[in-house]
Amino acid sequence: MDTRQQSFVTAFGNLAVSSGFKRLHGLIIGLLLSSPSPLSLDEIAAQLNRSKGLMSETTRRLQSLGYIKKADGPVSRKDYYIADPDLFISVFRDSVAAVRRNAEMAQKFLDELEGVRSKDVARWKENLRVMDVFYNRLIIHQAKFEQDWNELSRSTR
Repeated sequence: MDTRQQSFVTAFGNLAVSSGFKRLHGLIIGLLLSSPSPLSLDEIAAQLNRSKGLMSETTRRLQSLGYIKKADGPVSRKDYYIADPDLFISVFRDSVAAVRRNAEMAQKFLDELEGVRSKDVARWKENLRVMDVFYNRLIIHQAKFEQDWNELSRSTR
């Protein structure tokens, strides 16, 4: 791995952490994004200086999330991996799920506080209304973005 690729892989690992993911997930994805061909578990483990067992477990997890996928490689008996072409929309969908949970939480507590007329909860209710409007507006924009992205990605593949 040359210094530019090493820098990218490290940056992707750090980006993963700042986005709430495990650093190792980001390192593997960064490595696969920057590799010119599919990589075997042995190659991933060697390039990241980790055990093959850990890489096997982690690649299975990344596959289940839709972030990487198996690909053909030079040795038919080995598993090879690439970053899934739908990696970025998969990550986006995960963030949409978090936004939906926030909107649901705001609505749940608004419903619970609906009949309460206490000064002690007035500010809380106002903050929940802002939260509800914000996240529901974001859901609308996310849906539009995903639709736009799907059209764009179909036309570029």
